[in-house]
Amino acid sequence: MKKIAAPPRAPEAEDCLLGSVLIDPKNYKIAEQYIVSDNVFWQDVSKALWEKITRCVRENKPYDQVTITSNLSEYEMDKGLNPYHITGLTTIASECGNVEEYAKIVYKKYLLRKL
Repeated sequence: MKKIAAPPRAPEAEDCLLGSVLIDPKNYKIAEQYIVSDNVFWQDVSKALWEKITRCVRENKPYDQVTITSNLSEYEMDKGLNPYHITGLTTIASECGNVEEYAKIVYKKYLLRKL
């Protein structure tokens, strides 16, 4: 039986990237150079969170772990975006160090999926 290869993805890089953006909103500017749309992410939960953060940025609203978790819609919760997940991302991000490198990794995996 032939094994089916999994599509290129980097969930750990997605998690570190999003957690880092939640901890320090200045990291959004670095990440947005590579994350041209929420479709760059593989995980639906990552797409939903990036979309929510981007909406805050476009509306010039501040965001962080508390403001994001307190304003989750049912649709976002259905995508797996919940306070537990967001807390996990910010915890992971405290051990992550290079937002630009994570964004590059996520973007490269996106390009490979498009081939």
